[in-house]
Amino acid sequence: MKKMFLFLAAASLVSATAFAQDDYDYGEDYGSSESAPASEDGYTDMGSSDESASDNSGSDVEYKSMDDESKKTSRTEGEGGSVFDKPYNLGWNVGVGFSGFFSTEVCNPNIPGSCIDYGGDLFGGAMEFGGSLNYHFNNNLSLIAEANIDIRFYMANLGQFRISGYDDYGYYGSYYSDVTVDAFVFGLQVPVLARYNFTPTIYAEAGLQLELNLGTSISFSDEDGTEVTGMTEEMMGKKWIYNYFDAQSFVASIVIGGGTTIDVGKFYTDVGVRVIIDFLPYIKLDDMFTNAGYEESSAKSWQIQFYMNPWFK
Repeated sequence: MKKMFLFLAAASLVSATAFAQDDYDYGEDYGSSESAPASEDGYTDMGSSDESASDNSGSDVEYKSMDDESKKTSRTEGEGGSVFDKPYNLGWNVGVGFSGFFSTEVCNPNIPGSCIDYGGDLFGGAMEFGGSLNYHFNNNLSLIAEANIDIRFYMANLGQFRISGYDDYGYYGSYYSDVTVDAFVFGLQVPVLARYNFTPTIYAEAGLQLELNLGTSISFSDEDGTEVTGMTEEMMGKKWIYNYFDAQSFVASIVIGGGTTIDVGKFYTDVGVRVIIDFLPYIKLDDMFTNAGYEESSAKSWQIQFYMNPWFK
């Protein structure tokens, strides 16, 4: 747009100069350019040159005004716009991804050989949604703050066990089946990230995420999907630890990510990926387990999150 205004102003200036040149040339052909026209009383009329100077001065002011106006229009409209057109933007966030745990050992110091690998076989998915704020310090640096509802689901195949219960025909007895543990965690995530824009549309970000876990549930099922209850230590061996799976009330994580911002109608939309790694333990063990003399779990989670974040313009 700015180039178009400048082009039109330049074209007008060239046209005016051309017309002025044409007037001069015609005057020269008729011999009037070497001397100003005389009035009827014989005195030389100087008014025409003053009027010409006045006209040229007005033209310069007009073209300068047009040029200034084009610059003003260019600054306000921009060429395509960017998320930095406002001091801050409000929006919402939706993310989905994968999550798992780094394996850790839980031991009872009073019982040799009691150490149990814990958490490494849990794997599942995660979903987040909530509101977000993008505050701009300048055209490169901004602060991202979000408040998201976090829902995670984990599962692990614990192996085959002898299970007592009712079969499909209503008879009580024992049978062997693979047993799967399912864990569900519900919480509130608050990531606070510093974002650096290499260009108006390409960025990298890093920061901290705090999570307040609000609830945990766990269940066991056989290979037919039927819920299994009463999974005792005698039945499960060292896998009985999963009876006492729970999530810490408060977890802190490091977040690293990046993405691109695209212009979609009334929104600027971030599309990116984040890697989230705990630096405080995610899993805790129920008091019933720790009261038996076992150490606290130090299992930490990891998450790969793909997200979309529309910002209001």
